[in-house]
Amino acid sequence: MNMMRPGYYTYLRKKCQNLSFPAGFLLACLGMFILFTPYLFLRDFSSQNELRYLSIADEALRNGHFFGFMHQGKPYADKPPLYLWILMGLKSLTGKHALGWISLFSLLPAFGIIFTLCYWIKDLLGKEGVAVSFLLLMTTALFIGPALFVRMDMLMCLFMILALYSFYKIYSGTNSPYESWLLVLWLFMAIFTKGSLGLLLPLVSMLTFLIMKGKLRTSSRYLGWKQIAGLLAAFMLWFSLVWLEKGTSYLYNLTFNQTVNRAVDAFHHKEPVYFHLKALLYAVAP
Repeated sequence: MNMMRPGYYTYLRKKCQNLSFPAGFLLACLGMFILFTPYLFLRDFSSQNELRYLSIADEALRNGHFFGFMHQGKPYADKPPLYLWILMGLKSLTGKHALGWISLFSLLPAFGIIFTLCYWIKDLLGKEGVAVSFLLLMTTALFIGPALFVRMDMLMCLFMILALYSFYKIYSGTNSPYESWLLVLWLFMAIFTKGSLGLLLPLVSMLTFLIMKGKLRTSSRYLGWKQIAGLLAAFMLWFSLVWLEKGTSYLYNLTFNQTVNRAVDAFHHKEPVYFHLKALLYAVAP
């Protein structure tokens, strides 16, 4: 009961306010993790998406496939392999699909996103700004929702945020000598996690930023011909392995149907414009 006295609360609040950025951030993440623990470990897999991913991973393990996947005997080229590899690896290590362990690959990337963003702004906004930003993001439905589901969205978003941070470090002159190659790595990993959206969103953001700053001609500073060649080489290696394992039709589905056609005609998100405008009101409200 003594711990509930106002004096103790004031003391604890002052101690937390004096924490440095990494320590305060880790303490806040620990608190959020404790809050989420019952949901992560006591719920069951959802039937809409989560069980489908587990079924695909099981089928790949049975058939020894690593680049071309099947779902109930039918080709499944909707998603790249990285997240399915994670599910396959966890199943091989634990002998089962453990929801708590799998969920960490959504929740930990979410914390990684917040850490990157808070570290990015800490010198500009100070401790109070970092704390407010942390709370704004961690209480936004559109962010915390994917952080609690067995999906690859948060992992892709982490790689996209890292790509944008590498871009900004090059822009501001605070980059390491290998930052442009890190930018290539993050872009490829974002694509390797969920597909072309992982490349499209960062590139549009970078180009828009450069246009607004009147520095579009400097775009080669960030992705020069060497970096573009390296990215293309990574694609060619991946696609070659897909072709060797599953053939031309699967590769066509992966590279064309899931990129060009999906960009023009979304398969699973066909809703009128007003639906999305209405959903934004509550999805992005902290």
